[in-house]
Amino acid sequence: MQSMKVIFVVALTLSVASALRTRLLGAPKPLEGEELETAKVLLTSTLEELAAGEGPKFEVIKVTSATRKLVSGSLDTFVVELSNGSENKDCKVQIWSQPWLKPLGTGTNVKIYCQDDEVVERTW
Repeated sequence: MQSMKVIFVVALTLSVASALRTRLLGAPKPLEGEELETAKVLLTSTLEELAAGEGPKFEVIKVTSATRKLVSGSLDTFVVELSNGSENKDCKVQIWSQPWLKPLGTGTNVKIYCQDDEVVERTW
């Protein structure tokens, strides 16, 4: 009977630890509410800065989902519909922000993956 209790406690501890580790150690967090609205502002301002530099120019038509993952900085990933002015495409946009690197000109990295297009990657 005692060994069954020990096995139960160990199994319960491992399952809780596994669930917490998945959530706490770099797991993407779905964004909702105010966090989602703040992320949309980041997405729009990043695309505007991209267009002001080398381009290309994109406009957000619809945000399907957004997640944030804490890495060395934060990695925001968006599933979106973007317009390039002539057509709309389903895309994935990743924005890696490392604010402490902004003085070096490498604080933001953006990657845009659109169907049937080459990956767009810029850092500033």
